[in-house]
Amino acid sequence: FNVEYTASIILSAVATAIGNSCHIRIKGEWKTCPSIYMMLVGRPGLGKTPPLGFIYKPINEYDDRLHEKYNEEYDEYEEQLLKKPHFVTTVIYDSTPEAMMNIHQHNRRGITLVVDEILALFNSVKRYNGKNNLIEDLLTAYSGQPLKIIRKSESRPVLIKNPCINVIGSVQTNMLRGIYGKLIITPIYRVPCQRIA
Repeated sequence: FNVEYTASIILSAVATAIGNSCHIRIKGEWKTCPSIYMMLVGRPGLGKTPPLGFIYKPINEYDDRLHEKYNEEYDEYEEQLLKKPHFVTTVIYDSTPEAMMNIHQHNRRGITLVVDEILALFNSVKRYNGKNNLIEDLLTAYSGQPLKIIRKSESRPVLIKNPCINVIGSVQTNMLRGIYGKLIITPIYRVPCQRIA
């Protein structure tokens, strides 16, 4: 594997494994968890994706065990009308923003959004409705502020007091311009200047 991509992915996986179990004090009362939003940039064929799957394999295997436990609890719930179980996972590959926040609400340690092509994340922002706040929610989480999500479609509001969300994905060098175009929310105005001789 490419050393630079591998080292970067290891950093992301370690941040995922630590999650909300540890916080560091930046200054005064400002504390933060290890949230990393990372883009692996490079030409096609440089090997961005293979180390991502390899390094996240132990975390994915842990999530598989959690999924099996959830399925067993859900079968029991349906048979005996017990308390409905909550789906818990760490790594999310594809979900709606609402589902992602619901998963994080029940996994207080934190979640990681893994997107093979990060451009797909920005393209999907308005996929489900015109009022999708995924980018704003990710920025709020990154700054360590609580996430309060109240939607008509949800039976109960979602409250995540200590969000810990990591994002990692790859992008080809020639696609960077497309990402930055999607990130610009408000236009930048230039003030006309006069040249001074």
